[in-house]
Amino acid sequence: MPGVTYPPIADLERYLASGALEARSLAAAFRESFDRNKGRIALIGDGWSLTYDALDILSDRAALAFAKLGLQPLDRIIFQVGNSPNLVVAVLGCLKAGLIPLCTLHAHREVEIAGLGNHAAAKAHFIDTSSENFDFHGFSAHIRTRVPSLQRTVVVNGKPVADALVMAELIDAVDAEEARAFVQQCVMALDTKIRVNFA
Repeated sequence: MPGVTYPPIADLERYLASGALEARSLAAAFRESFDRNKGRIALIGDGWSLTYDALDILSDRAALAFAKLGLQPLDRIIFQVGNSPNLVVAVLGCLKAGLIPLCTLHAHREVEIAGLGNHAAAKAHFIDTSSENFDFHGFSAHIRTRVPSLQRTVVVNGKPVADALVMAELIDAVDAEEARAFVQQCVMALDTKIRVNFA
């Protein structure tokens, strides 16, 4: 990938030979782990929990929902979202769709977000509108004027706002079986590229 500095091939070959590194994507490793731990609790909070199976299904559906927005593998997504189950679903959904999440701090503002967005040619800004101290929706609308590549704002947490998509609604509009098949195809394509590069 242009702009990425990779370790020397000899080091990668040594890691592969020792078993420290596998020729598969992170998304493939997550899927295997989720299948192995289906009924176990993946996330837990105050009065709620989410099993690995439920997290797998939600993140599959998020992956397909993001693809239906026109996001393509290797597109960069700026995350400006507080810690929450939805953040985990969104990051996993990106990985399963071959998207690259760029995680930033909630406290970052124009210098950081516009700088990173332009440097990475980010395609979407995932935000959290639950804060009462700052208008992240208005901020994202402004950032889209500063970062020409940004096409979408998606509300991951918080209240729906005009001119922004809501992740929960996007997920609800996607069929779980269709999403599973889509993710399987994406993961196979990613892993094929990895194996070709390691061959």
